[in-house]
Amino acid sequence: SGMDNSLTGNGGVDNYANQVLPNATLPSDRPLGDKILRWFNTDAFTTNAIGTFGYSGRNIMRGPSLVNLDACLYKDFLLGSEKRRLELRGDFFNTLNRVNLSNPTATRSSAFFGQIFSAGSPRILQVAAKIYF
Repeated sequence: SGMDNSLTGNGGVDNYANQVLPNATLPSDRPLGDKILRWFNTDAFTTNAIGTFGYSGRNIMRGPSLVNLDACLYKDFLLGSEKRRLELRGDFFNTLNRVNLSNPTATRSSAFFGQIFSAGSPRILQVAAKIYF
């Protein structure tokens, strides 16, 4: 919940919001912009009452999926003998350039509850050359 309503004095670390609706998930076929602004139904949760820890469980929600494909291509070229060679290499991270959203803000007392503010790295390409002798 983000608030010390249990009055334990530890900053609300062990306080959970109360889930008042049975299902907090929203349809998955919504536009990406809508998902970023409201990943789950924030109206399904209320702040825990004073003197209670809250009764929604840990890890009851699922965040955005993660799909990542990394690839590498390399070629060795002989330079006179087998002891000397040149290796050309290309590394591709997040090859498909898929947007991998981070988890939404899960603190009920936050003004940004249910919103997503970051994503994983975009496609990154790296080229290298190495000489073995």
